[in-house]
Amino acid sequence: MITLIKLAPIWAFFFLGLFFFHGLGRRNRIERDVRLYWIFSIIITGVLIAAVMEILGALHLLAQGPMMATWCLIDLLFLGWLFFAFRQGFTLEAMRSVWTGARKTWQDLCRPARIIVVLSVIFAAFVGAIAWKAPTTAWDSHTYHMARIMHWQQNRTVAHYATHIMRQVEMAPGGEFAAATLLFLADSDGPVNLAEWMAWITAALAASYVTTKLLAWYFARTGQEWPREKIQIAGSLAVLLVLSLPQAVTQAISTETDVMVAMWNLALVAVGLLIMREPRNLFYLGGFALALGLGILTKATIFLSAPAFIAALAVIMAWRKQYREIVYLAGAAVVACTILNAPWMMRNHRMFGHFLSSSDKVNEVVCAKFTPRLMAGNVVRNISLYTRNPSENLTSGLNNMLYATHSLLGRMQNTNSTYVSQPFYFQPASSFPAGDGFGNPQAWLLALAIVLFCFGRRSSAFFGGYLALVALGFAFFCAYLRWQPWHFRLHITYFFLITPFVAVVLMQVTQKWFLPLISGLMLANGFLCLIYNFNYPLCTEAMLQEKPREEQYFGRRLGLVPDYLDVANDIIERHCTNVLLKIGSDTWEYPLWVCLKERGFKGQI
Repeated sequence: MITLIKLAPIWAFFFLGLFFFHGLGRRNRIERDVRLYWIFSIIITGVLIAAVMEILGALHLLAQGPMMATWCLIDLLFLGWLFFAFRQGFTLEAMRSVWTGARKTWQDLCRPARIIVVLSVIFAAFVGAIAWKAPTTAWDSHTYHMARIMHWQQNRTVAHYATHIMRQVEMAPGGEFAAATLLFLADSDGPVNLAEWMAWITAALAASYVTTKLLAWYFARTGQEWPREKIQIAGSLAVLLVLSLPQAVTQAISTETDVMVAMWNLALVAVGLLIMREPRNLFYLGGFALALGLGILTKATIFLSAPAFIAALAVIMAWRKQYREIVYLAGAAVVACTILNAPWMMRNHRMFGHFLSSSDKVNEVVCAKFTPRLMAGNVVRNISLYTRNPSENLTSGLNNMLYATHSLLGRMQNTNSTYVSQPFYFQPASSFPAGDGFGNPQAWLLALAIVLFCFGRRSSAFFGGYLALVALGFAFFCAYLRWQPWHFRLHITYFFLITPFVAVVLMQVTQKWFLPLISGLMLANGFLCLIYNFNYPLCTEAMLQEKPREEQYFGRRLGLVPDYLDVANDIIERHCTNVLLKIGSDTWEYPLWVCLKERGFKGQI
């Protein structure tokens, strides 16, 4: 409870943002939709998080006191500005209208949509409780996400520092900014997982909004009557598909950043759809530009997934001869992206000579050659990550089909398009104890949706165009990045982006048993992946045996605990105040910080 109170300043800002955008909706300045208010409030919260982290870091004031004081000041200023901006509308009745609008939205939902929403809320709350209660045990969190934050806290700045794990300094810092803000406010790492959990929730709402918006526009363009119940079911199904994506579920209880960058991609698409209707709306232009800037601040993979949608928006606006509006949008995007990303990019440029990362990292992950054959081969390799299912025979059969397809394109072990230290291999059958669940049912549903769309009677070029944009982004991804066995994490963005298409197509299946079946399958698989996943905390040996919290960080690698404790105890016993840490580039650093802090270490690492 005390930790929740400490986080009150940032939650207060977010909910004040909801009230602000609700007021704009009542004044018809933006579209009236509670999901849109949520998206915009997340955007301005993300901007303030980045600004506060950079400013306090530049002043060497990154600590709980300055962070708390800054956010409380921001809340007071925002509250005062709201009172001034909505002098007549800033009343208790106006604030109640936010709740009234949300309740009316719920009452307007049809029964099937309500059931899906209730199941989604229960599942999201369950995941949120784990994110709050359990320490992060993800590998990357221990090697660089959380270790990076510890160095920021120690140095009181976000400036680069000496490290053997270059990912701690060269990667975009947006996700860590959000987690670090929660850590500084709470003076504890207890709530750090909530940053990714909140991004997961926002992505589900954004996917639902994009789904309903696409359907509304489609029916408006064709002159058909809106089947409101179908649109509601599609929107609620989009929420469930996002929330139950296996790799997203496990990331929602960690400090990894792939869900967050996927969320910014969806926010970009959602606001882009609004710009198509109102290209001069300053709130939409600003929201689009800031979502793009925050996406770049979180992870550079947005450069592969977003250009197709940005180009499509530009083409549509040019076709409508909205040239001045294109200039406004481009100018807003350049300004927002520059302001948000210039600080960390300049730090990278001073150290590595490159804005995004070191040249070694580029050579490690970027394909050595760019040819259609290599791109097609990488598409097959990336698809092979989703042949996993509980049946060994079916998994083997699907792998053989992909192998036959790839044999027409060249060698599977092509060093020009596979990770430098990781040769290609096909995936084995999924295993419940290993946390694989049934595999990835969303991939199967995507394949089913594409088949139904291509051979269905109601196929539309409108939705086919959306599918093509996602596919084009995925093709860029495969052409640019070497194949890696952990690419399924980077694919979260494309699964989230394709969710509206899948929901729209599956909504048209008329059998009454179909939606309950896939809803149950998605949720069951999400629970299985969450409970048994090897790298995540719920069912690890440390949790099951109720080990002390510092041992829970090691998950199922409890064999490492004695070594880390020995090192920490030795440092404390020798009264070391300046520790030189020499470790490998993929070694768990964060658990050592935890062990040292538990023993009152006050020195420098």
